[in-house]
Amino acid sequence: MIKGNACVEGLGKEWDLFNSIGKKTLAKRNTIRNLVTLEGTKFQYFTGFSDPCLIAPGSYTLDQDFLDRPGADEI
Repeated sequence: MIKGNACVEGLGKEWDLFNSIGKKTLAKRNTIRNLVTLEGTKFQYFTGFSDPCLIAPGSYTLDQDFLDRPGADEI
């Protein structure tokens, strides 16, 4: 079983962007929007994982199907 990290301490400085949710500029919105691309989704799955061969392509592909819905990048 693979578990995600829900602890603020474990997220790292890359996630500081989300700390200013109420102050989103266009640049911040575009940066966040890049996280919901296939490349961004794969980054979240593969970064820090010791054996990428164990990650089933269906896992990130299914996530991406939902992220690709019209308007999902705005949510």
